[in-house]
Amino acid sequence: MHSQQLPPLPDFPADSFFDVFYEIDLPQIGWVHNNQPAHYQGSADSFFDVFVELSAPVPLLDEPGNEVGMLNGGHMNLSPEPSGLLALAGGLVPLGFALRRRMKK
Repeated sequence: MHSQQLPPLPDFPADSFFDVFYEIDLPQIGWVHNNQPAHYQGSADSFFDVFVELSAPVPLLDEPGNEVGMLNGGHMNLSPEPSGLLALAGGLVPLGFALRRRMKK
């Protein structure tokens, strides 16, 4: 009888990053945005706990393109939406059946 071992899962925390573009409507200035992405990076301690911080200041520009301010800091604590979890589970169920079938051989 042949037995297969699954490879070990990677250890957490995993590195994570997000490049974010902003469009913000400020009552006294109007719309401001960033041309360069705001790069957030951090770690994922688990699938449900992702914490990222802004890695460098990002200039905010008005509509003509003049710098009107600077985004100096910030952080995001991200968690998956319930609909995303359902989609993930729906994709993993057939994979589980295929793995089970393969391990029986």
